[in-house]
Amino acid sequence: MELRAEIYALKAEFMKRATLDRIDRERLSDEMRKRIARERKEEIEDRRNAEAFVAMMATPVQLQEFTVKLDRYDTATVEALMENGDKLQEVRKQLDQMLLEAHVLPDGRRVFRTRDGKQVFDEVGKEVRADVIRADEIDPGKPSWELYQANREREVTLQEERAHLQDYQQKLDDARVKVKEGGLTKDDLDQLDADLEKSMPRAVRDVVQRNEAQRAEIDRASLPQPADAAPERPMSMERRAALAPPQLGGMG
Repeated sequence: MELRAEIYALKAEFMKRATLDRIDRERLSDEMRKRIARERKEEIEDRRNAEAFVAMMATPVQLQEFTVKLDRYDTATVEALMENGDKLQEVRKQLDQMLLEAHVLPDGRRVFRTRDGKQVFDEVGKEVRADVIRADEIDPGKPSWELYQANREREVTLQEERAHLQDYQQKLDDARVKVKEGGLTKDDLDQLDADLEKSMPRAVRDVVQRNEAQRAEIDRASLPQPADAAPERPMSMERRAALAPPQLGGMG
């Protein structure tokens, strides 16, 4: 009886272990299936994300077109800076000449009378009191305060324009660096393009439009022109005879 009981106990233990092993195998198999399915799903999502990212990236053609635009803007900015420099040089030359011709006070200050002959200002724009000098003491043939002040304001305007041109030139350089570094999406490129267009100084825009008009004129001039019509050659006697209608014979 004891032996039989031991055998039953061993069988029961064996069945229990077999059941546990089967449960473990099923659990592991289920976990493996879930893990494989999860990895497959992640792989599909990664591939879709990669494809979407590639679709978002700016194409080589778009980058090339944008680089050409940067070159065009940069050329126009350099031209605008050169023109600005010429204007600054001219207005400063005029200011220097006015200072040479201005009335000079004993303390060395150069002063200008207004056109109406009522006020006097020094070269930095400070009004001079009448007990220092009256307007009628200054030769009216000397440069007026209005003319001198207009040139001073012109100089300030040109200096501000130059600062804006230099800032814009730096923007162009920064945009060029971003293109070379790579990784720009189409949205990035559109944003850069819109920013450069919006922040373009008036002087640069004028040069860009002028250059585009000149290029269009050159393109039109380079088109082949229609050849002049060749002079008509005289028709030979043989050709005339061949084209002439047949004559009817006389009735006998």
